[in-house]
Amino acid sequence: MSFATYSERKFAEALAQQLPDNVVVIANQRFTDRDGDREADLIVMWPDFGIAVIEVKGGLIHRIDGQWRQPWRNARGWKPINPVEQALKAKYALRDYLHQHPRWSRGNPRLIHMLGLPATRLDDDFHAPDAPRWLVMDRTDLPYLADRIASALRNVQGQPRAPTRTSTYCWTVSPARRSHSGICWTVSSSARTPANCSVRIRGESSTW
Repeated sequence: MSFATYSERKFAEALAQQLPDNVVVIANQRFTDRDGDREADLIVMWPDFGIAVIEVKGGLIHRIDGQWRQPWRNARGWKPINPVEQALKAKYALRDYLHQHPRWSRGNPRLIHMLGLPATRLDDDFHAPDAPRWLVMDRTDLPYLADRIASALRNVQGQPRAPTRTSTYCWTVSPARRSHSGICWTVSSSARTPANCSVRIRGESSTW
């Protein structure tokens, strides 16, 4: 699995050590349509829980006067960012892709967006209207990433029921990252267990 930044790798490796074997993680998945390109840093697909789309930001991230800021090599020493908007756009791009896929027939899956800030420690009183603390994972959460994701998926309100183990899901990810052809989730109506399905991530295989 390849990563765009060291922070993404650090976050993903910590997460991979904590997740059960039946969870699939896809990194740097790009979606392209008429509105442009959007990229999901990490997509976590967890049977019986749902799907989490995670935007990962490295460096010491700050939120000042309602604006997210990231260290940058310019006169100010930082640049404005909007990780919540990026996560939302990637989440909706994935949802729209599934809706348009001819093999997808289950409607909306349980789907959330989260932020990963592996180098940042949030203040104890952190609060943001667009990023409640339960959707943001900082440096102190690194040992508990799987628990945080499971809790968020379990407790989110107004979402469809999570996919169950009685259905078979297959994800196929090709090396291409520039179009929808890079990701494919197919559904079988048979009641086989997920172990009968394989997932391919950039040429590697694991069990779903």
